[in-house]
Amino acid sequence: MYDNILIYCYVDSFEDKEYCILDIPHNRILVSE
Repeated sequence: MYDNILIYCYVDSFEDKEYCILDIPHNRILVSE
C-alpha cells in the first residue's frame, strides 16, 4: 500500500529544528517537529 514512500530528514542549524519530508508519489508532505 505504501511502497514508494521516501522520508528525508534534515536539521535546520539556525532554528535547531528537525524537518522531515514525506515523499509520496504525487503527494508531497512537509512535516515539521
